[in-house]
Amino acid sequence: MIFQNELVDIVDEQDTVIGTIYRKDEIYGKHILRSASIFLLNSKKQILLQLRAKESKRYPLHWDVSGGGHVNSGESYQDCAKRELFEEIGIQVEHLNLLKKHHFTLDNNRKRINSSYVAIIEETKILIDPVEVADARWFSISEINKMIENNEKFHPECEFLLKQYLLN
Repeated sequence: MIFQNELVDIVDEQDTVIGTIYRKDEIYGKHILRSASIFLLNSKKQILLQLRAKESKRYPLHWDVSGGGHVNSGESYQDCAKRELFEEIGIQVEHLNLLKKHHFTLDNNRKRINSSYVAIIEETKILIDPVEVADARWFSISEINKMIENNEKFHPECEFLLKQYLLN
């Protein structure tokens, strides 16, 4: 995959850059990398979620944030969230509101510092990248709660963020 050749910054617990590596050279449990994610909300109080592609290396066919991914070396969290959203589902946003910046550990002890954002938009045409995304749909809070209750597959960080900040 192309993303394996992306340069990313290694950060310490305080989010200070301490080095730069190719993503493919990440050592799980040793390196902390940056990531950004964004949830889109509309005037109907629905949240846009994407279904990760069947071919995804991690969490295939799991529901995930509207857009998100690794912050490239020298890139800001906000610019990453905007870029990933556009790359994955073809939507551009200008104004982001910080939801939370947090530390998160995924499977295989993969460590991230993630900045999560919310943007409010009107429904617009979604142009998914089929390499990364199988589907993208608007859901009400009650629909998402039912999906979680029914043990539908969610990316663990997406589920955490939904439960902590958006499903109340």
